[in-house]
Amino acid sequence: MNYKNKTDKEMQSIFLDWINNYLTYEKFSSDYGISIAEAEKLIKEAKAIHEKLVKDTMTTKLSKETGVDKKFLDEKIIFIRV
Repeated sequence: MNYKNKTDKEMQSIFLDWINNYLTYEKFSSDYGISIAEAEKLIKEAKAIHEKLVKDTMTTKLSKETGVDKKFLDEKIIFIRV
C-alpha cells in the first residue's frame, strides 16, 4: 500500500487508528499489509503530521481568542514528548 500520496488528514487518521486500536507494530503491520519496519516508519511520520496539525489548530484558536499573532505563537508553542 502506498502512503506517499496520503493527505495530512489521512495520515493523522492512520496515527489515531494506531493510538486507539493497536498494541503492537506486528498487528498493525499485518492489518495494513506492510512490514513491521514500514509500520514503524509510517507511524513515526503520521505522528509528526498529527502533532503539526494539532499545533496549528491550537495556535489558530489561541490567536483568535487572544489577538496574538499566530506566527508568534507557532514559534513559542512546543510539544513536550514523553
